[in-house]
Amino acid sequence: MSDQIGCVVIPTYDLYLTKLAERQSLFTALIWPGFGGKARPMIGPYDWFTAGPRREGQRRQPPQVAIPFLFRSIGKDGSKPPFKISHVGLTVYMAHDHIVATNPAILAAMDHLRVEVFAGTLWGNDYVRTWYVVSNTIALDPIIPYEGLTLISQERPLDPSFTRGYGMVWLPAQLRDWFEVSVQQHTDLLTMQNGERWQCFS
Repeated sequence: MSDQIGCVVIPTYDLYLTKLAERQSLFTALIWPGFGGKARPMIGPYDWFTAGPRREGQRRQPPQVAIPFLFRSIGKDGSKPPFKISHVGLTVYMAHDHIVATNPAILAAMDHLRVEVFAGTLWGNDYVRTWYVVSNTIALDPIIPYEGLTLISQERPLDPSFTRGYGMVWLPAQLRDWFEVSVQQHTDLLTMQNGERWQCFS
């Protein structure tokens, strides 16, 4: 493998993962909540759209056109460590709260695609720090244990008990084909700058 692909590891409710997988190549929006205003936006992954991930003390990878999100199920089978990755999806757009606040059209586009809409659950936008749009979500078989992932910042296996919000890891080799096929399916969208892509969702 040449340049590696940065990924986000994030916990997500079972119901939403089911909906993401059902929608397959359709676009669906999720959020990084602000936890009552205490959390920061997803700055690290967002920056990968313009400057790729970097190992400590080494050169950056090239910018990424899309970011794989590795989902850990929050539910009866995934609520206790050791944690495992059950799904993967391709994030093709991200926007932080300060951008959304200045453009109501972006918020309207995100609201229309929120996973909660398709799951029939209540939702809102209070304290949301980052919105992101996912496609090509699949359930993994076999599932991937956390220790099978490499934490970018320290070049070591991800702790199987890692619970600090989201983690930033390298794409496992067994998902490289999925990534390349998924990116190809959205070539037209991904030739646009990240900040412009929301227009394709409205």
